[in-house]
Amino acid sequence: MATFPTIHPDAITAIVSGVHGAPFDVLGAHPYEAGLVVRAFLPQAAVLELLTPTLDPPERPMQRVHWDGFFEVILPDVQLPLRYHFRLTTFGGETHLLEDPYAVPPTHTDYHPNQMAE
Repeated sequence: MATFPTIHPDAITAIVSGVHGAPFDVLGAHPYEAGLVVRAFLPQAAVLELLTPTLDPPERPMQRVHWDGFFEVILPDVQLPLRYHFRLTTFGGETHLLEDPYAVPPTHTDYHPNQMAE
């Protein structure tokens, strides 16, 4: 059985303090043990749920692993790609549906903008 947090506390501290150099390496969905872990940093969230139509049940509560708003959920036996979004409940009780900007990995190529002039 997996335990929280699933990454080193220093990585979480770097995310919540805004100094992590590669947030796509931490946030979003990532392979973990025999499934996936989805991580999010949403400081305005009192409660955060992962919503995905491809899982049963489609709503998964996320575990707060840092008091500043870093959340995780472990999804055993689930593989990438995973379509999902979040349901966030604020400390004031408002509910919002959010897309995760980290749900799609960044695209890196060997292309450089200066090559257009060549």
